Order: sequence, then C-alpha cells, then structure tokens
Amino acid sequence: MLLFFLVQRRFYLRTIAWDFIAFGFILLWAYGLILGFLSGNKLSYIVANNAGMVLYFVYYLLLQFRIPKEKIYKLAIYAGVSIGCITVLLFIFSFTNIPANFLFFLGEFTGGSSTGQRRIYFVSQISLFPALALYMSAFIASRYQKLEYFDVRNLKQNIRVFFAFMFFTMCVMFFTASKGFMLGYLFILFTLPFALFFRGFYHGYINKKIIFFLVLLVILVVLLLSFGYFNIITATFDNKDEANIRRYEQLFYLLQDLTIWGKGLGAVIPGYSRNLDKPYGFELSYLSLIHKFGIFGIVAVLLYLVIIFKAIANVIIGYNVRYAITAIGCMCYLLPSIGNPLLFAPQAVVLNCLALYLLRKEKS
Repeated sequence: MLLFFLVQRRFYLRTIAWDFIAFGFILLWAYGLILGFLSGNKLSYIVANNAGMVLYFVYYLLLQFRIPKEKIYKLAIYAGVSIGCITVLLFIFSFTNIPANFLFFLGEFTGGSSTGQRRIYFVSQISLFPALALYMSAFIASRYQKLEYFDVRNLKQNIRVFFAFMFFTMCVMFFTASKGFMLGYLFILFTLPFALFFRGFYHGYINKKIIFFLVLLVILVVLLLSFGYFNIITATFDNKDEANIRRYEQLFYLLQDLTIWGKGLGAVIPGYSRNLDKPYGFELSYLSLIHKFGIFGIVAVLLYLVIIFKAIANVIIGYNVRYAITAIGCMCYLLPSIGNPLLFAPQAVVLNCLALYLLRKEKS
C-alpha cells in the first residue's frame, strides 16, 4: 500500500471514494491481526486465518498498471470457461477409475453431496458465476439490449449464447450439486431480469422476453424435479440435512462465543473445533466474521452490499452494463459463503477486486 502511495505521485488527484472500499477490507484484516496478537491467539493460526484478505492489494495493482476493463472482463469469462471445462472433465472422471491428481492446483474437491447427488465441488468453481451472469443476461435480454450491450446480432450468435448459458447452468446447478451455488444461481436468475427490464416496468411496458424467462423458470424446475435435484433447494436450511447438522452445531457454539469487539484472527472456540488442523475456521462465514472482527465485521457486509447495489444500479441505468453484470457474477460467491468458508478465500478476494475495478467510474 505504501508503495502504491509512493508510485502514484498524484494519488489524491486520481483517487475516488470508491478506491477506499478495498482499503476498508485491508484495514479490517489489520484490525483482526492486531487483535489476534493482543488476545494471545496462536501465531500460526493468526497468520493462516483469512490470509486471503491480503489479496485486496490486487485492486491497487490493477489501478497502478491501468489494466483495461475489457481485458478484466474477458479474463473473468475465460476463467469461467476454463473452470467449467475442468468441472465437466472431473464429473466424467467420477464415473471412471481415471485419477484426477494432475489437477492438484485446484485444491481439494469432493465427489458427493449431502442431498444424495453425485457432484464435483472445489473452491475455484466460484469463477463460474461471472460467465453464467453474462450469458444468462445475453440470453434473456431484449433485441435492443442484445445489440447494445452484448453485440449479439444474428441467429448464430444467439444459438452460441444459448448453449453457453446451458453449459454454465449445468456446471453451477447440477455438477456442483451445492446448496450455496444453487442460491447463487437463483440470485442471478431473479436479479438480472429485474435489472435489465426495470426501466420498461417503470414506464408500464412489459418486455416480451419476460415470457421466455417464465418458461425458462418452469423448465428449470421441471429438470430439477425430474433428476432429483430439487431437494437441494428445499434442504438449503434444513436442520436435518447431514451437512447442515454440523452447521447448526457451529451456529450454537459461535453465538455463545460472540463479543462486541471480536476475538481477532486465529481465535478458536474453547472446547469445540470443526477441523482439528484448522480450529479457527468455520463454515458459517458471516458469523465467523463477527466472531473474529466483532461489530467491524458488519462493515464488511455493508461494503459487500454497496458493491452489489452499485452493480445492479449500473445495469438499470444502462451504464457499462457488461461490466456491471460481470461484477454481479463476481460477487455471487457471497451466497455459497453462507455455509462454506469461502468469504476470504484467495479466489473470492480476487473476484471481489475484479468487481470493484469493473465498477470503478473513471475520474474525468
């Protein structure tokens, strides 16, 4: 950060208030770090806990090197395509005895969900959301919006968009078989049509594409019911679900151990551990946020909401729509984070930085 200040000689002339959102997360991390030391938490736990927050510096690197937003936008799409292809490959491997050890760089991945479906799940799959958001929007957009925002001009391009949308739908809804990813999908499914068609609604005009959207919704429900995936939705907060039993157990212990100012990074709950190797970590990311940072954890949630509302507002007013939609997709990791320790995973923080950068309004 100091290097950024030094290199940007005209920093105060170039910066805008938006640039301090990433700095807010860095300050939050510093607060948790200092509080962890003062609380006497174990050093190795302090360093490892939410270590991904350091990557909020990536936002300032993007600013410093003035990376074109178009390149960031394309990078987010290419990342989604790559992770989607790997997901399909792993899903196919799950039916065979072919080892997938060569994909060790993705981290640990699982092959079965608590709701009974075969699945492939790993953290980097949160990179599927930006591409999903873009292709879903391009599919449901009006003819004018297709031309203006997505450069979709003919039948061939429309078919390509449709198959890309179906590909990412399969990856997010079916191949991950995750309750959190399902929430992220539903968030996109209802938020983007609202944002794209809001001005028409406001002036009393109902776009014909709404019919396609409703038909799509019915088809998705039928598919979920037909293939036995609908219980992923119904079991999202079910306290009898195998995975949720552990989460409700964590909920009880976390609520008992919350304090106003937090307990700092690396803090553990006396007498309870979800993971013996990482006793400071919990699946309930947002409660863990309050546990570590206290009331300042609420600030992080407010910053997330600011980013999401700005992205939706940009879509509604028609400002940098492609970038705003991609930013919405980048922030969808917040939904799987409800029941998974993803909130400050390195991949999640980088997606947050990309969203911030894509939504940044250049100072004239």
